Amino acid sequence: MNRPNTAILDFDGTIAESMYIWDECPGELIRRHGGTPPEDLVRAIAPMVIDEALTWMRDRCMPGAEVPELKRELYDMIAHEYAEVVRPKPGAIEAVRRMRRDGMHLCVLSATDSRMVRSALEHFGILGEFEFVAFADEWGGKTHPECFLHAAKRLGSAPCDTIVFEDALHAVLTAKRAGFKIAGVYDASSAHEWDELRRIADWSGELLADWTGEI
Repeated sequence: MNRPNTAILDFDGTIAESMYIWDECPGELIRRHGGTPPEDLVRAIAPMVIDEALTWMRDRCMPGAEVPELKRELYDMIAHEYAEVVRPKPGAIEAVRRMRRDGMHLCVLSATDSRMVRSALEHFGILGEFEFVAFADEWGGKTHPECFLHAAKRLGSAPCDTIVFEDALHAVLTAKRAGFKIAGVYDASSAHEWDELRRIADWSGELLADWTGEI
């Protein structure tokens, strides 16, 4: 068994019960602009960075809208949810604290704007357990390995000595190809990917809290 001492943790669907925001708000934004959300909306935009997703939505459902305005409107819709409403997944807070007690170096790497993630972590009372919170879109999103490699470098760890906790298959595939160890965490929003994610992962569990510290 190997006990990694460095971890990169996803936020939405891994630490927090927050995927409902990204399932509901993009469709609501389209409806506010008089459009009809396509049935495959959530799955289609999941791997995209925010500007790319909004452009995709605009081109198909909101012709004439400006992406910067759509981005401000979407952020206004979700900021309150992260600061006040979002709740941690069962056992996630204690799992993070246990990792820190065990001497692990931790960061959060999220496709959600870091300001919103930090507000939720502060609300959970665990912001101080992480060395930093990084925004994956700054490196092209989680389909690009640079975001994971940057996070590991900042933590002072090599990919082979770093475990990535993720619930999304596209992120798992990226991190695995870049040489990271993978801990797959189940979330209902990506249930259709779970079997493949488990096949790829070095460890997998229903919750972050299920991880024993070894892979």
